[in-house]
Amino acid sequence: VNKTLSTILFKESACVNKIVQYIQLNLKYNTDNIIIKPNELCDLFNEDKSNISKAIKRLKELNIITRAVDIDQFKTGVTNKYLYFVNSNYIFNGNAEELEKDWYEQYGNSDNKCDNL
Repeated sequence: VNKTLSTILFKESACVNKIVQYIQLNLKYNTDNIIIKPNELCDLFNEDKSNISKAIKRLKELNIITRAVDIDQFKTGVTNKYLYFVNSNYIFNGNAEELEKDWYEQYGNSDNKCDNL
């Protein structure tokens, strides 16, 4: 987690922080996406579903995560409503150069890139 994210999280709810920790612990190497199932997080964190939903919404507002089905700049072929892209400027596990190379192989030139991720 970078310094900017730490500053952002300092002002956020405990539930937002828990979800960020969950992302950090479960983000696979060299990927920018993760499955986030609210019902599972409710059980894991012993939180009400409305708190989890509000925290996920807040993370989207902060541009830390973006729901995959919300992105229409390029076609992912993704149908999983629980799939989120993680802003690798804030949270990343792996080799950034390898991820960028893989990204361009999959999605082409920078004209197709969603710079808000």
